[in-house]
Amino acid sequence: LLSSTTPVQEMLKAGKRLGLPSVMALSLGMMIRYLFLFAGMYAQIHYALVGRNFNPFNKSLPYTYRLKTLGYAMGVLFLRAYEQGERTFTAMLCRGYGNHILDHMQKKPLTRIDQIVLCILGVIMPAMTAAIFFLQG
Repeated sequence: LLSSTTPVQEMLKAGKRLGLPSVMALSLGMMIRYLFLFAGMYAQIHYALVGRNFNPFNKSLPYTYRLKTLGYAMGVLFLRAYEQGERTFTAMLCRGYGNHILDHMQKKPLTRIDQIVLCILGVIMPAMTAAIFFLQG
């Protein structure tokens, strides 16, 4: 219940206040952030295997062949994840990454101009969508 109602950044800050090491908090934050990216990478590999008509549960294929193919697929996933991590870390270093990164991530209240722009967009965008829909139909 806590994880579904509390933003990740707030839980990481609370963990730091309770004594969680900064390195672990940063690692958890990055893991959660990139979990969906790795799921997408796995989906690409899975679709490639399906496109080649590979089914790991097919009993007509030799067991060693199935294990070898799945091992190669997991190896590719690991290499892609490692390379993505290297690129991300390099980009973060270029932008001033450090152990103090969680201290600077705070919510800012919306200014009056932000509220006006959001209200205008909330009215204009649906009106434009409706106009396009009715003009096409």
